[in-house]
Amino acid sequence: MTETAPCSETLHYAPCPWCGKRSDSPINHLLNQSLVTTWYCHECGESFDLKFDGTGKLWTAKVLDRRCDKILVLLRYGSMGLIVEGSSIAGNPGQQRYFYEEHACPTNFMRHIKVIIDLKDGNIDPHGIFRFIGTVPYTEKIEDCNLTQEDIGKIIGPGGFDVPASSV
Repeated sequence: MTETAPCSETLHYAPCPWCGKRSDSPINHLLNQSLVTTWYCHECGESFDLKFDGTGKLWTAKVLDRRCDKILVLLRYGSMGLIVEGSSIAGNPGQQRYFYEEHACPTNFMRHIKVIIDLKDGNIDPHGIFRFIGTVPYTEKIEDCNLTQEDIGKIIGPGGFDVPASSV
């Protein structure tokens, strides 16, 4: 065995100017950009602006009258139901349908699944609702979600997307 130093990675978070807690989402990807964006505190629900100047410096400012509260969102695909953790922005009550049906990529909210339900029988532990297609080696391209439809076709193989009519 060889003695080795542990590897580390520093993640940066924005502090909420309302409650002082750190945000849930890292801001590393924003530190070298010049921009102002609105952020929401997952702890207290209040909103605040973040200002980045491109040099790694950060400024925060409270935003009044715009809360973002945690909610549970019920989604359906065929006979499968999902309950996912989501958020509701005050003053925009109709945004959830648009957000989950059109705006958000399902990959982004699937990591927040709380319950999967087989809607045919109400089973909340629905073993067997997915069908195994196969396996492929894990690559950095998959990790970064930089796949084209052509890439996916190569991974899945011919006929991999064929769906029997009885399973739709």
